Amino acid sequence: MRAFTVFQWLFEASIGALVLVCLILPVRQLLRGKLGSKLIYALWLLVILRLLIPLRVPNPLLSVYPEYSENVIERVENVTRNVARDIADTVAYAALEQPYERITPLHMAAYEAMQPNYLLGVLAVGGVMVYQNARFRRYLRRHSLGELDGGSAERYDALAKRLGVRAPKALLVDPLDSACLVGGLRPLIALPATSAGDGYIQLHELCHLKGGDALWGLLRNVCCALFWFHPLVWLAARLSRSDCELACDQRVTERLSPDEKIGYAELLVSLAACRRTPRMGVLATGMSMTGTRMKRRVRQILANHRLRLWAVVVAALVSLTALATCFATATVYPEEITAPFIADEPVEQ
Repeated sequence: MRAFTVFQWLFEASIGALVLVCLILPVRQLLRGKLGSKLIYALWLLVILRLLIPLRVPNPLLSVYPEYSENVIERVENVTRNVARDIADTVAYAALEQPYERITPLHMAAYEAMQPNYLLGVLAVGGVMVYQNARFRRYLRRHSLGELDGGSAERYDALAKRLGVRAPKALLVDPLDSACLVGGLRPLIALPATSAGDGYIQLHELCHLKGGDALWGLLRNVCCALFWFHPLVWLAARLSRSDCELACDQRVTERLSPDEKIGYAELLVSLAACRRTPRMGVLATGMSMTGTRMKRRVRQILANHRLRLWAVVVAALVSLTALATCFATATVYPEEITAPFIADEPVEQ
């Protein structure tokens, strides 16, 4: 992939992510009771799609017309050609794979942006995440007491069958502050040896599996590694991780009676004392929360929220419109407007 293409994708995806995150933040605060935590959590998928899909859709609002832009473009190209001529022979074919006559300021900025600084950032963040995951896996292996067995294993298999998921390996670990779904593509469930037989804990982790939260965690890490320089990407990753737990609570409580919801909430409160949860870069869910987040979580569990159809429809329309707009970043040139099917060769942008 050329440096210009990568730079363009990083720049446009960063701006699109900024817009989407700024839209999601008020929605998750004001409409959670009307949309439900599962739909709030699903909204973060919009950010992931914009960050990871290098797609550009023509936008008529970005049209270029000769009467307004020809002189400006010509001047810029002339100045750029004179400045870039001395260095074009060394970088044009090696980095941009094109002759110097086609080098523009954006191409040069792209080449500079693709200097080792960006790649070193990706490797550094990715390397830290790999190290954290390897360290956590090593901890689980070192303190593992074996797989779940006996009556607890029978209950675990029954819950998995009830949810319609294939039960992954369940390890007993001691000590372990909180149960967690570990891994990305081939996850396993780690359970504290002292509470491995608790049906609520098993149900919670299996609901994480049913919601595809292992894959979500992997995508979050990929986004953070590629866009390590973007603070809102890190904020979105942290908030989506919190929303992941709230969405899982909703999946759990949908299957519980009112009395069982109280028991489930009491379990979560008892886990609030466990302040140690896997770091954000670790591919593992964290069942425990503390402080105001735990209060909000308990209120959500005990409340009897009902989805509002109008809120769901409005959120869907706004989300799809915002996502489409964030992808509509390609400039439409006059030839594409007047004769899109006549040109012998595709228009180069």
